[in-house]
Amino acid sequence: MARDIEATPRIVARQALELEEALERLVRRLRRESPDLVVTCARGSSAHAATFAKHLIERYVGLPVAEAAPSIASVYQRTLRLSGKLVLAISQSGNSDDLIAFASHAKGAGALTVAVTNETASPLAAACEFVLPVGAGPERSIAATKTFVATAAALLRLVCAWVEDPNLLNAVRRLPDRLALASRLDWSRASEVLSNSTRLATIGRGPTLGMVREAALKLKETCNLHTEAFSGAEFLHGPIALVRRNYPILLFIPTDAAAAGMRQLCSDLDAKGATLLIADTIATVGIALPVLPAEQPEADALCLLQSFYLMVVALGDRLGVDIDKPPHLQKITRTT
Repeated sequence: MARDIEATPRIVARQALELEEALERLVRRLRRESPDLVVTCARGSSAHAATFAKHLIERYVGLPVAEAAPSIASVYQRTLRLSGKLVLAISQSGNSDDLIAFASHAKGAGALTVAVTNETASPLAAACEFVLPVGAGPERSIAATKTFVATAAALLRLVCAWVEDPNLLNAVRRLPDRLALASRLDWSRASEVLSNSTRLATIGRGPTLGMVREAALKLKETCNLHTEAFSGAEFLHGPIALVRRNYPILLFIPTDAAAAGMRQLCSDLDAKGATLLIADTIATVGIALPVLPAEQPEADALCLLQSFYLMVVALGDRLGVDIDKPPHLQKITRTT
């Protein structure tokens, strides 16, 4: 897992050339036949990348994004009215039967279907009209790390090409170097706290929501830590009742307009006695985890996750668990 994580900056740098032609063709089509709705279809870590895509597309393109229930096609054999819509089918392996079924139904219904996958020769890629190669190469660990970051980076590149935003373009160009810098940050305080925990919450908002959902999954599957992920707003609608003194909460503070509300939440949770692990440029309460200087919110969010992944490796060492071989899991998960 550590080797996979350390390879991520090089993969994201190489990805620019691998995606260039496919992105040009797709963006030409999107501008010629502009959809009025985007639908994502994904499972596991890829579903968290889809959460990131939802934020990106709604924030920068201005189109609503809906999450599909793949079982509508695979189990219930129902074809949705998706003519003229954009369907993003996101999967590292491209082998999950329910995603393939949904993409096939969507394409038959007249949707513009795009597979975002690490396996361009997969059945999912074959089922879609366009393929965006993630280009992460083989992943050694069962837990996805470099493929997640590369998938999220590919989605960032898609939106960047779609809207031609100069700030996004510069952020994408600088992302490999910043991921390398994020790999060097010391999050040992987090591994120390979490090694003595049995449960926790992760909280993010906007560009960091998909990241904390991914973080929660990684803590569950590699370190056997029961972790629930929430948006900062959602946490106030009931889950805050979980908080007790010393209850551990990991927060990824975005570097955009959502930061103010998240920092207020940090103050409120600190007053309740929670043990806060806060990835923020200006954390004033709790345990501050080092982050890179703010540059561009979506790229900054990916850098937070890169630092987190390496913390998980250290946490696994502290706990004495084999993070590369989580119980009951396989590298490719096929669902129907």
